[in-house]
Amino acid sequence: VLLALGFALIHGITGRMNIAHGEFATVGAYAGYMGFMVFGAMAVSLGIAAAMVFAAIASGCAGWLTIRAVFMRLSRRDGQMLLVASAGLILVYEETVRLSHASRELWLPPVLSGHMVLSSPPYAVTVTMMQIAIALFAALAVGALFAIMRFTRFGLAWRAVADDTRAASLMGLDPAMVLSVSAVMSSCLAGGAGL
Repeated sequence: VLLALGFALIHGITGRMNIAHGEFATVGAYAGYMGFMVFGAMAVSLGIAAAMVFAAIASGCAGWLTIRAVFMRLSRRDGQMLLVASAGLILVYEETVRLSHASRELWLPPVLSGHMVLSSPPYAVTVTMMQIAIALFAALAVGALFAIMRFTRFGLAWRAVADDTRAASLMGLDPAMVLSVSAVMSSCLAGGAGL
């Protein structure tokens, strides 16, 4: 859900697909891993908070850089140039992560691994505390995004730019700023999904 909402934020404004959007989840996952490993030794709650902050910062910066360096430069061009550039970005992000983490799998230690039994045998259904925490985090993120888009000035500006970019700019809105903020929000959602 978080990946789809992030994808829709950019596609709604540009009308173009960013097929490299999934790479922001990878960036967020690895940054979150590093944040947890650095601060998790002090306290698990501090490690989880650090992982969330690291994931948001790393994926947000990657999204902002992608929009500023690629999408804004190619958005007015016809053809499939932006789609090809997105495919190239996939390679850039994948290779950057591979080279920076020595091409190995990284696993977090078990956190919140206690489980609750929801039904008894023969068809026992269990859920871990981490699964509940993930579902709550996703629900809060989706609720926050809907609140931002519905009740804030930015949400109104986003809807205006998505509806008609030229008319929105004639009314005093800055479509480049709206796109940049949308890119950061979009990639932070993807980073949270990766985490």
